[in-house]
Amino acid sequence: MAKYQLSYFNIKGIAEPIRMLFAVAGVEYEDIRIQPEQWPSEKASGKYPFGSMPILVYGDIKIAQSFAITRYLANEFGLNGKTNLEKANVDMIADALKDIGEKIGKLFQEQDETKKG
Repeated sequence: MAKYQLSYFNIKGIAEPIRMLFAVAGVEYEDIRIQPEQWPSEKASGKYPFGSMPILVYGDIKIAQSFAITRYLANEFGLNGKTNLEKANVDMIADALKDIGEKIGKLFQEQDETKKG
């Protein structure tokens, strides 16, 4: 039987919600942590769609992009809502959290202290 494999850097970052889904669902997976110095050769290997992480591999299935992975697993594990309205609400909250996360990320990357306000 195939086992889920999640590849991402050795940080929480955008892969942490995916790891949380595995924990909530009680599903075992291989958590592959890529070190920064490994990334250039890993990226050049061509096994990462779009040349980015995280990536989820399950047998012959390969999914890139954190929110695509999260939505796929939520569907697989029955954690996405039972009705179309519940599913839309789950998506709405997930998209809002993504927007917030992107803004927080930009704040941490900002070098001008006056813009961090």
